[in-house]
Amino acid sequence: SKDGRPPQPRDVVMLAHAGIVRHLIELESFVTVCYARFDLSRSMVDFVDCGHTGIVHLHGKTGRCDVLHGDNLPMGVREGEIYEQISVPFEHGDLLLLYSDGITEARNSGKEMFGLHRLEE
Repeated sequence: SKDGRPPQPRDVVMLAHAGIVRHLIELESFVTVCYARFDLSRSMVDFVDCGHTGIVHLHGKTGRCDVLHGDNLPMGVREGEIYEQISVPFEHGDLLLLYSDGITEARNSGKEMFGLHRLEE
């Protein structure tokens, strides 16, 4: 950008979406994405969740676990989509886990899914 700072995550996602949306629509396909940028100087994570699994946020001080989600559609669903960005603070000792549904939908020999609850534990 002109001021020397990188573009906002929402701008990166919207440019990527604009470049692939027609192709994805023609393929009758879509892509889920979570694009995150960690700003250590501000202790913030800025992210755009496009229908992905979210981010598990384990608070180091309290042990509380949150799952951070956005409300955006996956990439390739609709032309001209406006993607919203979320900013969340974090503290020293916190854990932020980005994961795919391959973890939560993994099944054991009894066909039981691993699930989000176990991932949070």
